[in-house]
Amino acid sequence: MTSPCTSLSRSANADSRLAADEATLLRAILGAPELAAGLNVELVRTDTAEGDALRTVAEWVAGHADALPRPLSTAFEAQPFYPLLARLEATLLEFKLEPEDFRAEFEGAVRNLDREAKVREINEMLARN
Repeated sequence: MTSPCTSLSRSANADSRLAADEATLLRAILGAPELAAGLNVELVRTDTAEGDALRTVAEWVAGHADALPRPLSTAFEAQPFYPLLARLEATLLEFKLEPEDFRAEFEGAVRNLDREAKVREINEMLARN
């Protein structure tokens, strides 16, 4: 039998992994906005700062793809998550990352979000029984 502490620890680990994946996806979209088209925003949780920012940015990019500002974060200067976007864009500049540098990382993080969404759905079904 799994102890409550073990379950909480697993949940915390899953949450931190998801936040890292969400930050990875957000950074990738900031550097290559066209990647937003490959993200199903329904998989993105909005109960974390990273998830909320990711969903907002991805949805905004989809609606403004023809006129995106550079840097992209400038479109969100009035939002509470702007400092997060600025930090992520700083890493793009610091490491001189180009769009092709993080395409595989983006795709891996999308797969992780998909997998976690399936796990949550299974757990919810099991909890109902």
